[in-house]
Amino acid sequence: MQTSVVHGYFLPPSVSRLLQLTTNMPYADDPNGSLFTLEGMQMLTKLRPFVRKFLKEASNMFEMYIYTMGDKAYAIEIAKLLDPRNVYFNSKVISNSDCTQRHQKGLDMVLGAESVAVILDDTEYVWQKHKENLILMERYHYFASSCRQFGFSVKSLSELMQDERGSDGALATILDVLKRIHTIFFDLVGYLSTCFYHKLLSRCLSTAVHKLDSSKH
Repeated sequence: MQTSVVHGYFLPPSVSRLLQLTTNMPYADDPNGSLFTLEGMQMLTKLRPFVRKFLKEASNMFEMYIYTMGDKAYAIEIAKLLDPRNVYFNSKVISNSDCTQRHQKGLDMVLGAESVAVILDDTEYVWQKHKENLILMERYHYFASSCRQFGFSVKSLSELMQDERGSDGALATILDVLKRIHTIFFDLVGYLSTCFYHKLLSRCLSTAVHKLDSSKH
């Protein structure tokens, strides 16, 4: 989740206190906001552009979970940012304390058939058992600390005083992919259902005719 749909930066205590005194960023009352301080965590968090539209449209196609290697408190705070009315995730939040294998994520924590699960993540190695379900996302490096963490000798988006474009950025691209997956899947389900229906109908008709013929003799 971190660097996928949000990017967080832990603040020094003095800076965190200054933000509390000089800013007012109530995430629950500002649906268009993108920069927030997490209560009690001394953390500045930036939402990835297009994330709100992405969640709204994706929720119409998929049952969604938050799955993070972060701790539960962090996951819940991010869920409040992304889904303040609890309509997208419905408290389906999975953190590192829920994982059944150390340093690995697994679909055993997700309800439903693994074969139809779609995973969005920017880290491949945590999904060793489910790589075939994974759509690997481009990381979102808004704060400079992230560039240093991943060894990039480039300026972050915040240092450049710019951001991803929402209309054709990473999340907009992923949403288009999800729409194609959804359409292809249900077209196939519809086709198979139609084929099954016709085969079943044919078999029922054949059985009925056979019984009718038998009753005549």
